[in-house]
Amino acid sequence: MRFNLWLAALLCLASFTAALPAVAHEGHDDGSPAVASPISAHPRAVATSESYEIVAVPNGSELSVFVDRFLDNTPVTDAKLTISIDGVEFPPQSAPGGVFKLKSEALLQTPGEHEFIFSVQESDKRDLLIAGLSIPVPSEVKATAPASAFGWLEAAIPQSTTILASLGAIGILGLALAAAFKRRLRRKVDQQSMVPEAEMPITASDTSTVQRLRPKSAGTAAAAVLFIILAVPPPGAFAHGDEDHGDAKQPTFVAGDSPRRLPDASVYLPKLSQRLLDVRTVRAAETTAKPSLSLVGRIIANPNRSGLVQSTLGGRFTLAENGLPVLGQAVKAGDVLGYITPYIAAIDKSDATQTAGNLDQEIALAETRLERAKRLFAVNAGTRVQVEDTEIQLNGLQARRAALNVSQTKPEPLIAPIDGVIASAKVVAGQVVGTADVLFQLVNPSSLWVEAFLFDPSTPNTFTDATALAQGGTNLSLSFIGQSRTLQQQSTVLNFEIKDPPASLNVGMPVTVMVRLGKPVQAIILPKAAVVRASNGENIVWLHTEPERFVARSVRINPFDGDRVLVAAGLETGQRVVVQGAELVNQVR
Repeated sequence: MRFNLWLAALLCLASFTAALPAVAHEGHDDGSPAVASPISAHPRAVATSESYEIVAVPNGSELSVFVDRFLDNTPVTDAKLTISIDGVEFPPQSAPGGVFKLKSEALLQTPGEHEFIFSVQESDKRDLLIAGLSIPVPSEVKATAPASAFGWLEAAIPQSTTILASLGAIGILGLALAAAFKRRLRRKVDQQSMVPEAEMPITASDTSTVQRLRPKSAGTAAAAVLFIILAVPPPGAFAHGDEDHGDAKQPTFVAGDSPRRLPDASVYLPKLSQRLLDVRTVRAAETTAKPSLSLVGRIIANPNRSGLVQSTLGGRFTLAENGLPVLGQAVKAGDVLGYITPYIAAIDKSDATQTAGNLDQEIALAETRLERAKRLFAVNAGTRVQVEDTEIQLNGLQARRAALNVSQTKPEPLIAPIDGVIASAKVVAGQVVGTADVLFQLVNPSSLWVEAFLFDPSTPNTFTDATALAQGGTNLSLSFIGQSRTLQQQSTVLNFEIKDPPASLNVGMPVTVMVRLGKPVQAIILPKAAVVRASNGENIVWLHTEPERFVARSVRINPFDGDRVLVAAGLETGQRVVVQGAELVNQVR
Protein backbone atom coordinates (compact mmCIF):
# COMPACT_ATOMS: atom_id res chain seq x y z
CA MET A 1 0.00 0.00 0.00
CA ARG A 2 2.85 2.46 0.88
CA PHE A 3 4.63 1.73 -2.35
CA ASN A 4 1.47 2.45 -4.35
CA LEU A 5 0.94 5.76 -2.52
CA TRP A 6 4.52 7.01 -3.03
CA LEU A 7 4.46 5.91 -6.68
CA ALA A 8 1.27 7.86 -7.25
CA ALA A 9 2.74 10.96 -5.56
CA LEU A 10 5.90 10.87 -7.72
CA LEU A 11 3.89 10.43 -10.90
CA CYS A 12 1.67 13.30 -9.88
CA LEU A 13 4.65 15.55 -9.23
CA ALA A 14 6.23 14.68 -12.59
CA SER A 15 2.98 15.28 -14.42
CA PHE A 16 2.45 18.62 -12.69
CA THR A 17 5.95 19.72 -13.64
CA ALA A 18 5.28 18.85 -17.25
CA ALA A 19 1.96 20.67 -17.09
CA LEU A 20 3.43 23.96 -15.87
CA PRO A 21 3.64 26.63 -18.56
CA ALA A 22 7.11 27.17 -20.01
CA VAL A 23 8.34 30.73 -19.62
CA ALA A 24 11.01 31.86 -22.04
CA HIS A 25 12.52 35.22 -22.84
CA GLU A 26 15.41 36.59 -24.84
CA GLY A 27 18.80 37.88 -23.73
CA HIS A 28 18.86 36.50 -20.15
CA ASP A 29 22.20 34.98 -19.19
CA ASP A 30 22.95 34.94 -15.47
CA GLY A 31 26.41 33.45 -15.69
CA SER A 32 27.81 34.75 -18.97
CA PRO A 33 30.32 37.62 -19.07
CA ALA A 34 29.37 41.14 -20.10
CA VAL A 35 28.82 41.71 -23.78
CA ALA A 36 31.32 44.16 -25.30
CA SER A 37 29.92 47.44 -26.53
CA PRO A 38 30.00 48.08 -30.26
CA ILE A 39 32.64 50.52 -31.39
CA SER A 40 30.31 52.61 -33.52
CA ALA A 41 26.59 53.14 -33.78
CA HIS A 42 26.79 53.20 -37.58
CA PRO A 43 28.51 50.70 -39.87
CA ARG A 44 31.76 51.79 -41.48
CA ALA A 45 33.50 51.25 -44.79
CA VAL A 46 37.24 51.57 -44.16
CA ALA A 47 39.96 51.52 -46.80
CA THR A 48 43.66 52.31 -46.44
CA SER A 49 46.64 52.48 -48.76
CA GLU A 50 50.18 53.81 -48.62
CA SER A 51 48.92 57.29 -49.46
CA TYR A 52 45.36 57.66 -48.22
CA GLU A 53 42.98 56.58 -45.49
CA ILE A 54 39.25 56.61 -46.22
CA VAL A 55 36.30 56.16 -43.84
CA ALA A 56 32.76 56.13 -45.23
CA VAL A 57 29.91 56.47 -42.72
CA PRO A 58 26.28 55.96 -43.85
CA ASN A 59 23.58 57.80 -41.94
CA GLY A 60 20.16 57.15 -43.36
CA SER A 61 20.22 57.97 -47.04
CA GLU A 62 23.42 60.07 -46.81
CA LEU A 63 27.00 58.83 -47.00
CA SER A 64 29.82 60.91 -45.44
CA VAL A 65 33.30 60.12 -46.77
CA PHE A 66 36.46 61.28 -44.96
CA VAL A 67 39.69 61.21 -46.98
CA ASP A 68 42.96 61.77 -45.08
CA ARG A 69 46.60 61.26 -45.86
CA PHE A 70 47.94 58.09 -44.32
CA LEU A 71 51.21 59.42 -42.89
CA ASP A 72 50.26 62.71 -41.22
CA ASN A 73 46.43 62.40 -41.03
CA THR A 74 45.87 65.73 -42.78
CA PRO A 75 42.50 66.06 -44.57
CA VAL A 76 42.51 65.85 -48.36
CA THR A 77 40.32 68.70 -49.58
CA ASP A 78 41.48 69.44 -53.13
CA ALA A 79 41.29 65.92 -54.58
CA LYS A 80 38.78 64.50 -57.01
CA LEU A 81 36.87 61.56 -55.49
CA THR A 82 34.73 59.02 -57.32
CA ILE A 83 32.77 56.28 -55.49
CA SER A 84 31.55 53.04 -57.03
CA ILE A 85 28.93 51.17 -54.96
CA ASP A 86 28.10 47.65 -56.16
CA GLY A 87 29.26 48.57 -59.65
CA VAL A 88 27.33 51.84 -59.84
CA GLU A 89 29.53 54.96 -59.99
CA PHE A 90 28.60 58.10 -58.04
CA PRO A 91 30.35 61.49 -58.01
CA PRO A 92 30.11 62.83 -54.43
CA GLN A 93 29.85 66.50 -53.55
CA SER A 94 32.54 68.21 -51.49
CA ALA A 95 31.31 69.71 -48.21
CA PRO A 96 33.04 72.25 -45.94
CA GLY A 97 35.85 70.80 -43.85
CA GLY A 98 37.03 68.31 -46.46
CA VAL A 99 34.06 65.91 -46.09
CA PHE A 100 32.53 64.37 -49.21
CA LYS A 101 28.76 63.78 -49.23
CA LEU A 102 26.76 61.26 -51.23
CA LYS A 103 22.99 60.60 -51.21
CA SER A 104 21.71 57.19 -52.32
CA GLU A 105 18.66 56.00 -50.42
CA ALA A 106 18.17 52.86 -52.49
CA LEU A 107 21.67 51.47 -51.87
CA LEU A 108 22.54 52.69 -48.39
CA GLN A 109 19.32 51.43 -46.79
CA THR A 110 19.42 47.96 -48.36
CA PRO A 111 20.54 45.29 -45.85
CA GLY A 112 23.43 43.09 -46.84
CA GLU A 113 27.01 43.38 -48.10
CA HIS A 114 28.00 46.28 -50.35
CA GLU A 115 31.29 46.78 -52.19
CA PHE A 116 32.87 50.24 -52.34
CA ILE A 117 35.60 51.32 -54.75
CA PHE A 118 37.09 54.74 -54.08
CA SER A 119 39.07 56.52 -56.79
CA VAL A 120 41.20 59.43 -55.49
CA GLN A 121 42.95 61.73 -57.94
CA GLU A 122 45.17 64.51 -56.59
CA SER A 123 47.25 66.48 -59.12
CA ASP A 124 49.30 63.80 -60.91
CA LYS A 125 48.75 61.06 -58.30
CA ARG A 126 45.88 58.57 -58.45
CA ASP A 127 44.95 55.74 -56.11
CA LEU A 128 42.19 53.10 -55.93
CA LEU A 129 40.92 51.80 -52.58
CA ILE A 130 38.43 48.96 -52.02
CA ALA A 131 36.25 48.49 -48.93
CA GLY A 132 33.19 46.58 -47.85
CA LEU A 133 30.12 47.79 -45.97
CA SER A 134 27.71 45.47 -44.16
CA ILE A 135 24.26 46.88 -43.38
CA PRO A 136 22.65 44.58 -40.77
CA VAL A 137 19.15 43.10 -41.03
CA PRO A 138 16.72 44.23 -38.29
CA SER A 139 16.53 41.43 -35.69
CA GLU A 140 13.20 39.86 -34.60
CA VAL A 141 12.42 38.04 -31.32
CA LYS A 142 10.51 34.76 -31.63
CA ALA A 143 9.62 32.05 -29.03
CA THR A 144 8.04 28.62 -29.73
CA ALA A 145 6.19 26.33 -27.35
CA PRO A 146 7.15 22.68 -26.97
CA ALA A 147 5.16 20.22 -29.06
CA SER A 148 2.32 18.36 -27.35
CA ALA A 149 0.52 15.18 -28.24
CA PHE A 150 -2.77 16.88 -27.49
CA GLY A 151 -2.51 19.57 -30.08
CA TRP A 152 -6.18 19.30 -30.91
CA LEU A 153 -7.04 19.84 -27.26
CA GLU A 154 -4.67 22.79 -26.88
CA ALA A 155 -6.45 24.60 -29.65
CA ALA A 156 -9.82 24.08 -27.95
CA ILE A 157 -8.79 24.70 -24.34
CA PRO A 158 -7.32 28.07 -23.43
CA GLN A 159 -4.24 28.45 -21.25
CA SER A 160 -6.17 29.44 -18.10
CA THR A 161 -8.43 26.36 -18.37
CA THR A 162 -5.41 24.07 -18.58
CA ILE A 163 -3.87 25.54 -15.48
CA LEU A 164 -7.12 25.24 -13.51
CA ALA A 165 -7.52 21.59 -14.60
CA SER A 166 -4.02 20.78 -13.39
CA LEU A 167 -4.68 22.39 -10.00
CA GLY A 168 -7.98 20.51 -9.68
CA ALA A 169 -6.31 17.17 -10.36
CA ILE A 170 -3.75 17.87 -7.66
CA GLY A 171 -6.56 18.65 -5.22
CA ILE A 172 -8.39 15.37 -5.98
CA LEU A 173 -5.16 13.42 -5.47
CA GLY A 174 -4.65 15.11 -2.10
CA LEU A 175 -8.18 14.19 -0.95
CA ALA A 176 -7.69 10.57 -2.03
CA LEU A 177 -4.44 10.27 -0.12
CA ALA A 178 -6.02 11.84 2.98
CA ALA A 179 -8.90 9.33 2.87
CA ALA A 180 -6.50 6.40 2.50
CA PHE A 181 -4.48 7.44 5.53
CA LYS A 182 -7.63 7.94 7.56
CA ARG A 183 -8.90 4.42 6.80
CA ARG A 184 -5.56 2.88 7.61
CA LEU A 185 -5.46 4.66 10.96
CA ARG A 186 -8.99 3.38 11.77
CA ARG A 187 -7.93 -0.15 10.90
CA LYS A 188 -5.04 -0.01 13.34
CA VAL A 189 -7.36 1.15 16.12
CA ASP A 190 -9.81 -1.71 15.41
CA GLN A 191 -7.04 -4.30 15.45
CA GLN A 192 -5.81 -3.12 18.86
CA SER A 193 -9.30 -3.61 20.34
CA MET A 194 -9.71 -7.15 18.92
CA VAL A 195 -8.63 -10.47 20.65
CA PRO A 196 -5.46 -12.03 19.33
CA GLU A 197 -5.92 -14.55 16.56
CA ALA A 198 -4.42 -17.38 18.62
CA GLU A 199 -7.19 -17.18 21.25
CA MET A 200 -10.16 -16.48 19.04
CA PRO A 201 -10.96 -18.26 15.78
CA ILE A 202 -11.76 -16.31 12.73
CA THR A 203 -15.17 -16.75 11.18
CA ALA A 204 -16.39 -16.00 7.70
CA SER A 205 -18.11 -12.84 8.82
CA ASP A 206 -14.91 -11.62 10.41
CA THR A 207 -13.01 -12.26 7.22
CA SER A 208 -15.41 -10.14 5.22
CA THR A 209 -15.08 -7.39 7.82
CA VAL A 210 -11.29 -7.36 7.55
CA GLN A 211 -11.47 -7.22 3.79
CA ARG A 212 -13.89 -4.33 4.07
CA LEU A 213 -11.30 -2.39 6.16
CA ARG A 214 -8.64 -2.51 3.35
CA PRO A 215 -8.48 0.76 1.41
CA LYS A 216 -9.06 -0.60 -2.01
CA SER A 217 -10.46 2.69 -3.14
CA ALA A 218 -7.11 4.51 -2.61
CA GLY A 219 -5.35 2.83 -5.53
CA THR A 220 -8.37 3.35 -7.73
CA ALA A 221 -8.55 7.04 -6.83
CA ALA A 222 -4.82 7.51 -7.43
CA ALA A 223 -5.03 5.85 -10.81
CA ALA A 224 -7.98 8.05 -11.75
CA VAL A 225 -6.23 11.22 -10.75
CA LEU A 226 -3.04 10.16 -12.59
CA PHE A 227 -5.05 9.56 -15.74
CA ILE A 228 -6.66 12.98 -15.49
CA ILE A 229 -3.29 14.71 -15.04
CA LEU A 230 -1.71 12.89 -17.96
CA ALA A 231 -4.73 13.57 -20.10
CA VAL A 232 -4.62 17.31 -19.48
CA PRO A 233 -2.41 18.95 -22.15
CA PRO A 234 0.47 21.10 -20.97
CA PRO A 235 -0.07 24.83 -21.32
CA GLY A 236 1.68 26.71 -24.04
CA ALA A 237 5.00 28.44 -23.58
CA PHE A 238 5.15 32.09 -22.64
CA ALA A 239 7.88 34.04 -24.34
CA HIS A 240 8.90 37.70 -24.20
CA GLY A 241 11.86 39.80 -25.12
CA ASP A 242 13.64 42.96 -24.19
CA GLU A 243 13.36 42.38 -20.44
CA ASP A 244 15.84 44.05 -18.13
CA HIS A 245 16.25 42.21 -14.81
CA GLY A 246 18.72 44.72 -13.46
CA ASP A 247 21.50 42.27 -12.66
CA ALA A 248 22.10 41.08 -16.22
CA LYS A 249 24.72 43.06 -18.18
CA GLN A 250 23.25 44.06 -21.50
CA PRO A 251 25.32 45.40 -24.40
CA THR A 252 25.44 49.18 -24.58
CA PHE A 253 24.48 50.66 -27.93
CA VAL A 254 25.63 54.20 -28.54
CA ALA A 255 23.11 56.61 -29.98
CA GLY A 256 25.76 58.51 -31.95
CA ASP A 257 29.42 58.49 -32.87
CA SER A 258 31.09 60.15 -29.88
CA PRO A 259 34.73 59.84 -28.74
CA ARG A 260 35.13 57.40 -25.85
CA ARG A 261 37.57 55.10 -24.09
CA LEU A 262 37.05 51.45 -25.07
CA PRO A 263 37.23 48.52 -22.59
CA ASP A 264 40.78 47.69 -23.73
CA ALA A 265 41.91 51.25 -22.75
CA SER A 266 42.20 52.33 -26.38
CA VAL A 267 40.38 55.44 -27.63
CA TYR A 268 37.71 55.49 -30.30
CA LEU A 269 37.90 58.85 -32.08
CA PRO A 270 35.68 59.33 -35.14
CA LYS A 271 37.07 61.10 -38.16
CA LEU A 272 34.84 64.10 -37.56
CA SER A 273 36.30 64.52 -34.06
CA GLN A 274 39.82 64.12 -35.46
CA ARG A 275 39.13 67.04 -37.77
CA LEU A 276 37.85 69.19 -34.90
CA LEU A 277 40.82 68.34 -32.63
CA ASP A 278 43.31 68.79 -35.49
CA VAL A 279 45.04 65.45 -34.84
CA ARG A 280 48.29 64.95 -36.76
CA THR A 281 50.67 61.98 -36.90
CA VAL A 282 54.18 61.08 -38.09
CA ARG A 283 55.83 57.78 -38.81
CA ALA A 284 58.45 56.93 -36.20
CA ALA A 285 61.91 56.62 -37.73
CA GLU A 286 65.42 56.40 -36.32
CA THR A 287 67.74 59.35 -36.87
CA THR A 288 71.31 60.14 -35.84
CA ALA A 289 71.59 62.60 -32.94
CA LYS A 290 73.87 63.58 -30.07
CA PRO A 291 72.99 63.17 -26.40
CA SER A 292 71.88 66.40 -24.76
CA LEU A 293 72.12 68.07 -21.37
CA SER A 294 69.34 70.23 -19.89
CA LEU A 295 70.27 73.45 -18.06
CA VAL A 296 68.23 76.11 -16.29
CA GLY A 297 68.71 79.64 -17.62
CA ARG A 298 67.21 83.07 -18.16
CA ILE A 299 67.33 85.78 -20.79
CA ILE A 300 69.61 88.74 -20.08
CA ALA A 301 70.45 91.87 -22.03
CA ASN A 302 73.59 92.14 -24.09
CA PRO A 303 75.89 94.32 -21.95
CA ASN A 304 77.20 95.99 -25.12
CA ARG A 305 73.67 96.88 -26.26
CA SER A 306 71.98 97.88 -23.00
CA GLY A 307 72.23 100.69 -20.46
CA LEU A 308 70.88 102.36 -17.33
CA VAL A 309 69.83 105.96 -16.77
CA GLN A 310 70.63 107.42 -13.34
CA SER A 311 71.02 110.91 -11.85
CA THR A 312 74.33 112.30 -10.59
CA LEU A 313 72.44 114.76 -8.38
CA GLY A 314 69.65 114.14 -6.01
CA GLY A 315 66.56 116.14 -6.86
CA ARG A 316 63.06 116.26 -8.22
CA PHE A 317 62.19 114.65 -11.58
CA THR A 318 60.57 116.89 -14.15
CA LEU A 319 59.24 115.93 -17.58
CA ALA A 320 61.04 116.55 -20.84
CA GLU A 321 59.50 118.39 -23.80
CA ASN A 322 58.04 115.13 -25.26
CA GLY A 323 56.64 113.90 -21.96
CA LEU A 324 57.49 110.81 -19.94
CA PRO A 325 58.90 107.90 -21.98
CA VAL A 326 56.66 104.80 -21.88
CA LEU A 327 57.56 101.12 -21.84
CA GLY A 328 58.58 99.75 -25.21
CA GLN A 329 59.23 103.19 -26.67
CA ALA A 330 62.18 103.33 -29.06
CA VAL A 331 64.82 105.95 -28.27
CA LYS A 332 68.13 106.98 -29.74
CA ALA A 333 71.42 107.73 -28.04
CA GLY A 334 71.47 111.37 -26.81
CA ASP A 335 67.70 111.74 -26.44
CA VAL A 336 66.63 113.62 -23.28
CA LEU A 337 64.36 111.42 -21.18
CA GLY A 338 63.72 113.98 -18.41
CA TYR A 339 65.30 116.43 -15.99
CA ILE A 340 66.39 116.39 -12.37
CA THR A 341 66.02 119.68 -10.50
CA PRO A 342 68.54 119.56 -7.65
CA TYR A 343 67.41 120.31 -4.16
CA ILE A 344 69.56 122.19 -1.54
CA ALA A 345 69.51 121.42 2.14
CA ALA A 346 68.95 124.20 4.71
CA ILE A 347 72.58 124.33 5.79
CA ASP A 348 73.74 124.31 2.20
CA LYS A 349 71.30 127.06 1.36
CA SER A 350 72.63 129.15 4.26
CA ASP A 351 76.21 128.66 3.07
CA ALA A 352 75.20 129.57 -0.46
CA THR A 353 73.48 132.74 0.75
CA GLN A 354 76.57 133.76 2.72
CA THR A 355 78.82 133.05 -0.23
CA ALA A 356 76.55 135.03 -2.51
CA GLY A 357 76.64 138.00 -0.10
CA ASN A 358 80.44 137.96 0.08
CA LEU A 359 80.66 137.78 -3.69
CA ASP A 360 78.26 140.69 -4.10
CA GLN A 361 80.33 142.78 -1.65
CA GLU A 362 83.59 141.96 -3.42
CA ILE A 363 82.02 142.76 -6.77
CA ALA A 364 80.93 146.19 -5.50
CA LEU A 365 84.42 146.98 -4.18
CA ALA A 366 85.98 145.82 -7.44
CA GLU A 367 83.68 148.03 -9.48
CA THR A 368 84.66 151.07 -7.27
CA ARG A 369 88.36 150.36 -7.68
CA LEU A 370 87.92 150.03 -11.41
CA GLU A 371 86.24 153.44 -11.68
CA ARG A 372 89.01 155.09 -9.65
CA ALA A 373 91.71 153.42 -11.74
CA LYS A 374 90.08 154.64 -14.95
CA ARG A 375 89.93 158.28 -13.72
CA LEU A 376 93.54 158.27 -12.64
CA PHE A 377 94.55 156.77 -15.97
CA ALA A 378 92.61 159.52 -17.79
CA VAL A 379 94.68 162.31 -16.13
CA ASN A 380 97.90 160.33 -16.44
CA ALA A 381 97.96 159.80 -12.67
CA GLY A 382 97.64 156.04 -12.97
CA THR A 383 98.77 153.19 -15.17
CA ARG A 384 96.93 150.99 -17.65
CA VAL A 385 98.05 147.89 -15.76
CA GLN A 386 96.03 148.90 -12.70
CA VAL A 387 92.91 149.27 -14.83
CA GLU A 388 93.31 145.84 -16.47
CA ASP A 389 94.02 144.04 -13.16
CA THR A 390 90.92 145.56 -11.61
CA GLU A 391 88.79 144.51 -14.62
CA ILE A 392 90.06 140.90 -14.44
CA GLN A 393 89.30 140.73 -10.74
CA LEU A 394 85.80 142.10 -11.29
CA ASN A 395 85.03 139.62 -14.11
CA GLY A 396 86.12 136.71 -11.94
CA LEU A 397 83.85 137.77 -9.11
CA GLN A 398 80.90 138.16 -11.46
CA ALA A 399 81.51 134.71 -12.97
CA ARG A 400 81.55 133.07 -9.55
CA ARG A 401 78.31 134.80 -8.66
CA ALA A 402 76.63 133.63 -11.85
CA ALA A 403 77.80 130.03 -11.31
CA LEU A 404 76.38 130.09 -7.83
CA ASN A 405 72.97 131.09 -9.17
CA VAL A 406 73.06 128.42 -11.90
CA SER A 407 73.94 125.62 -9.47
CA GLN A 408 70.82 126.40 -7.47
CA THR A 409 68.35 126.59 -10.37
CA LYS A 410 69.61 124.68 -13.46
CA PRO A 411 68.14 121.06 -13.79
CA GLU A 412 70.22 118.01 -14.82
CA PRO A 413 69.17 116.37 -18.11
CA LEU A 414 68.77 112.56 -18.28
CA ILE A 415 70.40 111.34 -21.53
CA ALA A 416 69.79 107.96 -23.26
CA PRO A 417 73.16 106.15 -23.51
CA ILE A 418 72.28 103.75 -26.41
CA ASP A 419 69.82 103.12 -29.20
CA GLY A 420 67.11 100.76 -27.96
CA VAL A 421 63.74 100.57 -26.26
CA ILE A 422 62.59 101.45 -22.76
CA ALA A 423 62.65 98.14 -20.89
CA SER A 424 61.68 99.57 -17.51
CA ALA A 425 60.72 103.01 -16.16
CA LYS A 426 60.68 103.59 -12.43
CA VAL A 427 59.97 107.31 -12.15
CA VAL A 428 57.01 109.68 -12.42
CA ALA A 429 56.74 113.45 -12.62
CA GLY A 430 57.55 115.21 -9.34
CA GLN A 431 59.28 112.20 -7.80
CA VAL A 432 62.34 112.93 -5.63
CA VAL A 433 65.17 110.57 -6.59
CA GLY A 434 68.64 109.85 -5.27
CA THR A 435 71.94 109.39 -6.98
CA ALA A 436 71.80 105.55 -6.82
CA ASP A 437 68.27 105.15 -8.17
CA VAL A 438 67.85 103.44 -11.58
CA LEU A 439 65.32 105.58 -13.42
CA PHE A 440 65.29 103.92 -16.87
CA GLN A 441 66.64 100.66 -18.32
CA LEU A 442 67.28 100.48 -22.04
CA VAL A 443 67.84 97.28 -24.03
CA ASN A 444 68.28 96.42 -27.68
CA PRO A 445 65.74 93.62 -28.48
CA SER A 446 67.76 92.54 -31.51
CA SER A 447 70.72 91.55 -29.32
CA LEU A 448 69.91 89.33 -26.30
CA TRP A 449 71.86 86.74 -24.36
CA VAL A 450 71.01 83.65 -22.30
CA GLU A 451 72.56 83.04 -18.92
CA ALA A 452 72.59 79.34 -17.93
CA PHE A 453 73.80 77.58 -14.79
CA LEU A 454 75.90 74.40 -14.90
CA PHE A 455 76.07 72.39 -11.65
CA ASP A 456 78.21 69.48 -12.91
CA PRO A 457 81.90 70.48 -12.91
CA SER A 458 82.87 67.41 -14.97
CA THR A 459 80.97 68.63 -18.03
CA PRO A 460 83.20 69.84 -20.90
CA ASN A 461 83.49 73.59 -21.14
CA THR A 462 82.90 73.85 -24.89
CA PHE A 463 79.41 73.74 -26.36
CA THR A 464 79.26 73.82 -30.13
CA ASP A 465 75.51 73.18 -30.43
CA ALA A 466 72.93 74.57 -28.04
CA THR A 467 69.25 75.51 -28.14
CA ALA A 468 66.79 76.99 -25.67
CA LEU A 469 63.07 76.61 -25.15
CA ALA A 470 61.26 79.75 -23.96
CA GLN A 471 57.74 80.15 -22.66
CA GLY A 472 55.06 79.45 -25.21
CA GLY A 473 57.17 76.79 -26.95
CA THR A 474 59.49 79.24 -28.73
CA ASN A 475 62.68 77.48 -29.84
CA LEU A 476 65.86 79.57 -29.75
CA SER A 477 69.16 78.86 -31.48
CA LEU A 478 72.18 79.72 -29.32
CA SER A 479 75.88 80.26 -29.83
CA PHE A 480 78.30 79.78 -26.92
CA ILE A 481 80.14 82.92 -25.68
CA GLY A 482 81.97 81.94 -22.50
CA GLN A 483 81.75 80.79 -18.92
CA SER A 484 82.65 82.18 -15.52
CA ARG A 485 85.73 81.07 -13.60
CA THR A 486 84.04 81.65 -10.26
CA LEU A 487 81.07 79.76 -8.86
CA GLN A 488 77.77 81.49 -8.23
CA GLN A 489 75.55 79.51 -5.87
CA GLN A 490 77.70 76.40 -6.49
CA SER A 491 77.22 76.62 -10.26
CA THR A 492 79.18 77.79 -13.27
CA VAL A 493 77.60 80.59 -15.26
CA LEU A 494 77.44 80.08 -19.04
CA ASN A 495 76.65 82.83 -21.54
CA PHE A 496 75.03 82.19 -24.92
CA GLU A 497 74.02 84.61 -27.63
CA ILE A 498 70.56 84.21 -29.19
CA LYS A 499 70.64 84.05 -32.97
CA ASP A 500 67.85 86.18 -34.48
CA PRO A 501 65.82 86.57 -31.27
CA PRO A 502 62.06 86.96 -31.79
CA ALA A 503 60.30 90.12 -30.67
CA SER A 504 58.31 88.25 -28.00
CA LEU A 505 61.33 87.72 -25.72
CA ASN A 506 61.72 89.72 -22.54
CA VAL A 507 64.71 90.20 -20.29
CA GLY A 508 64.48 87.94 -17.23
CA MET A 509 62.29 85.31 -18.93
CA PRO A 510 63.19 81.75 -17.77
CA VAL A 511 64.32 79.30 -20.45
CA THR A 512 65.48 75.70 -20.66
CA VAL A 513 68.86 75.38 -22.34
CA MET A 514 69.69 72.14 -24.18
CA VAL A 515 73.34 71.48 -25.06
CA ARG A 516 74.47 68.42 -27.01
CA LEU A 517 77.46 66.46 -25.78
CA GLY A 518 79.19 63.20 -26.63
CA LYS A 519 79.05 60.98 -29.69
CA PRO A 520 76.05 60.73 -32.02
CA VAL A 521 73.52 57.96 -31.33
CA GLN A 522 70.84 56.29 -33.44
CA ALA A 523 67.40 56.89 -31.91
CA ILE A 524 63.79 57.92 -32.54
CA ILE A 525 63.23 61.66 -32.04
CA LEU A 526 59.71 63.04 -31.56
CA PRO A 527 58.28 66.46 -30.82
CA LYS A 528 57.85 67.14 -27.14
CA ALA A 529 54.09 67.58 -27.60
CA ALA A 530 53.78 63.90 -28.65
CA VAL A 531 54.60 62.66 -25.12
CA VAL A 532 51.84 63.04 -22.52
CA ARG A 533 51.41 61.89 -18.95
CA ALA A 534 49.12 58.93 -18.15
CA SER A 535 46.95 58.69 -15.04
CA ASN A 536 49.57 56.47 -13.36
CA GLY A 537 52.36 58.97 -14.04
CA GLU A 538 53.99 57.15 -16.97
CA ASN A 539 55.09 58.87 -20.15
CA ILE A 540 52.99 57.62 -23.05
CA VAL A 541 52.52 58.28 -26.74
CA TRP A 542 49.35 57.58 -28.73
CA LEU A 543 49.62 55.29 -31.76
CA HIS A 544 47.24 55.63 -34.69
CA THR A 545 46.62 51.92 -35.23
CA GLU A 546 43.33 52.14 -37.13
CA PRO A 547 41.58 54.99 -38.93
CA GLU A 548 39.41 55.73 -35.88
CA ARG A 549 41.27 53.96 -33.08
CA PHE A 550 44.24 55.10 -30.98
CA VAL A 551 46.29 52.95 -28.59
CA ALA A 552 48.52 54.25 -25.76
CA ARG A 553 52.12 53.05 -25.56
CA SER A 554 54.42 53.61 -22.56
CA VAL A 555 57.84 55.02 -23.50
CA ARG A 556 61.07 56.09 -21.83
CA ILE A 557 62.36 59.43 -23.03
CA ASN A 558 65.43 61.60 -22.64
CA PRO A 559 65.60 65.34 -23.36
CA PHE A 560 67.05 66.17 -26.76
CA ASP A 561 66.55 69.90 -27.39
CA GLY A 562 64.11 72.65 -26.65
CA ASP A 563 61.08 71.16 -28.42
CA ARG A 564 62.05 67.51 -29.09
CA VAL A 565 62.66 64.39 -27.01
CA LEU A 566 64.64 61.22 -27.65
CA VAL A 567 62.67 57.97 -27.26
CA ALA A 568 64.98 55.50 -25.52
CA ALA A 569 62.55 52.54 -25.30
CA GLY A 570 58.95 51.54 -25.90
CA LEU A 571 58.49 52.58 -29.53
CA GLU A 572 59.24 50.82 -32.80
CA THR A 573 60.03 52.30 -36.18
CA GLY A 574 57.19 52.50 -38.66
CA GLN A 575 54.45 53.15 -36.12
CA ARG A 576 52.26 56.20 -36.58
CA VAL A 577 52.55 58.49 -33.55
CA VAL A 578 50.26 61.39 -32.72
CA VAL A 579 52.40 64.54 -32.56
CA GLN A 580 49.63 67.15 -32.51
CA GLY A 581 46.52 66.83 -30.38
CA ALA A 582 47.94 64.02 -28.21
CA GLU A 583 46.93 65.82 -25.01
CA LEU A 584 43.33 66.06 -26.25
CA VAL A 585 43.27 62.36 -27.19
CA ASN A 586 44.61 61.52 -23.73
CA GLN A 587 41.66 63.34 -22.12
CA VAL A 588 38.99 61.20 -23.82
CA ARG A 589 37.14 59.10 -21.26
